[in-house]
Amino acid sequence: AEALVLSALHQFFIANTTNWKPMSLEQAIVINAKQVNPTLPQYAQLPHISGENMESNTCRLLPWRTAQEDGIKSSNYLFSPGTILYSKIRPYLRKAVFVDFQGVCSADVYPIRIVHSEIDPHFMKWALVAEPFTNYANGLSGRTRMPKLNRKQLCGFPFSHPPLLEQRRIVAYLDDLQAKVDALKRLQAET
Repeated sequence: AEALVLSALHQFFIANTTNWKPMSLEQAIVINAKQVNPTLPQYAQLPHISGENMESNTCRLLPWRTAQEDGIKSSNYLFSPGTILYSKIRPYLRKAVFVDFQGVCSADVYPIRIVHSEIDPHFMKWALVAEPFTNYANGLSGRTRMPKLNRKQLCGFPFSHPPLLEQRRIVAYLDDLQAKVDALKRLQAET
């Protein structure tokens, strides 16, 4: 079941990209650098998202708790609705989610905002877990015990994209396929 989504990602982000428009990822995104103290009252009750709250390969956000419930004491990045969260630790795990709420995320997660009008944020989310970006990130993150991708490396990715309508069609297809795979997994678990 998981191979179905990975196969679709391969089809869209490798096999059918010959007419896509190239651009540096740096032109399309900005990474929020505003850190906040999660123990302050205005941040303590916000959702706290880390790599553990992101499911590999699926772009699915897992259950989360507040910063206070997680006992977070060190500075975290503040993110706003419409942000893509990308886990920079062990990029081979392919963890990225789109959030429609305000919260805080650990220093191991990049809060990414789309700043280019030709890019759909949900398309970018899927692009960050697709093979081209994952292979790029894995090649740069080294062979350390805990590989990670720095900001400069992330922004240096040679990103390409189809027109906006095609991006939305791809996103709709991938989201629908992921929903069907989830249903299949649930049925298998019940069986």
